[in-house]
Amino acid sequence: MPSGKAVAETQSRVDGDNWLAATLILGSVMNPINTTTMAVALTPIGIAFGASPAETAWLVSVFYLSTAVGQPVAGRLVDTVGARRTFLAASSVIAIAGALGTFAPSLWFLVGTRVLLALGTSAAYPAAMSVIRSESDAVGDSRQRALLTALAMSNQALAAVGPVVGGVLLSTGSWQPVFAINVPLALVCIGLGAWRIPRSQGGEPTTWRQLDPAGAILFTVSLVALMLCLMQPDRLLAYAAPVALAAGIALVVVERRATEPFLDVRLLATDRPLTLTFLRQALSLSASFCYVYGFTQWLDDVRGFGATTTGLMVAPLFVVSVLVSAILVRSRAIRARLVSGAVCSLAAGIVVLTMRDESPLALVISVSVLLGIAQGLNGPALQLSVFTQSRRERIGTSAGLLRTSGYLGAMVSAGAVAACFADAATLHGLHRLSLFMLGASALLLVVSLLDPAIRRPVHAKRNPEGAGAAVT
Repeated sequence: MPSGKAVAETQSRVDGDNWLAATLILGSVMNPINTTTMAVALTPIGIAFGASPAETAWLVSVFYLSTAVGQPVAGRLVDTVGARRTFLAASSVIAIAGALGTFAPSLWFLVGTRVLLALGTSAAYPAAMSVIRSESDAVGDSRQRALLTALAMSNQALAAVGPVVGGVLLSTGSWQPVFAINVPLALVCIGLGAWRIPRSQGGEPTTWRQLDPAGAILFTVSLVALMLCLMQPDRLLAYAAPVALAAGIALVVVERRATEPFLDVRLLATDRPLTLTFLRQALSLSASFCYVYGFTQWLDDVRGFGATTTGLMVAPLFVVSVLVSAILVRSRAIRARLVSGAVCSLAAGIVVLTMRDESPLALVISVSVLLGIAQGLNGPALQLSVFTQSRRERIGTSAGLLRTSGYLGAMVSAGAVAACFADAATLHGLHRLSLFMLGASALLLVVSLLDPAIRRPVHAKRNPEGAGAAVT
């Protein structure tokens, strides 16, 4: 139990310090900003470097691959060296990556800067979750829900303007501003983070062994091999699939024996509620990002709308998700939201399957609206699930794994886009992509319906132990 003085100090800092909330929110939205602005930049970048859609898809898939690896590392760093130091170091990486990307001489150099951006933007979300969770005794349950909702809504809101901002930046006549925008935003994060994030957040200094480099390397190898299978199945499947399988098996063996595992496979094996939450996150985002990255290329290349108009057509997805989250801000129901979100995602996939080159704009926009409703229902529900199911001392790691699972789903969707649009975006490829969306949405619906841990609303008072507890 914290002392009365400590409670008073944290109450004053969090309950009244809007600057701290702004710092956490700004840092956490750097990742979705770099996700959604790239959605409308792929075609201009491909034209600038003479690259095909399958080649520019690496800008997406490598970002998700790096984020999938970076999130558990960032979560571990937050839990050990502290939220403040992790946040500041990551913001510095973002600034450097933004500057390098602005002057990239080739597509593959640009891919490298996307790796740095992914690693840098991975840290803020687990840092924010750690700050909020560590002060639970001070701020109370209602304030925590408000902060968590603000975190989710801000990510959705910034993702909403991402395609529009991307279109505006591209209207300058070049793709470079999409990367350059990271520099001033990262510098603001550094200034605010140094000023407002308390030094007391975090634990004792960590060692290299505690970060489990062997586990991180095996995880990376397995993901790279999996990505190669997805991106170029015709040429690399026979070689990459055995590597992915072998690295995956080795990862499980090594992590089961590790005292401080990079990927806690024992937790994933024994804590079914938390594991199913991660699975639902992956399924939810895999369906959405098929639309964000696949549908937008079809709108740009086939319908000829251009980057700015395409960005405006994607924006309803994120705007509607914010509105839905705001309407349900006080809701503690999880299962009902997840089931409803899966149904909306299924409906969106059906609409895409019926799309034609001459389909009216209303039908095109309806897909964005349906997926916006789905994300507005799913996002906060999944975040509340992991916040409730995780142990206090592992919240940073669990938050990182939540993001990792989402980006694994997005990475799979990038592979699906590359496979369906191998040479160019076509209506036939779009219909093939819709089948993937339908499969992911159907599985999300089944997993949500059958999971007994989410059948009742979350109580106002959480189980302080978190892990292994049902979300009831």
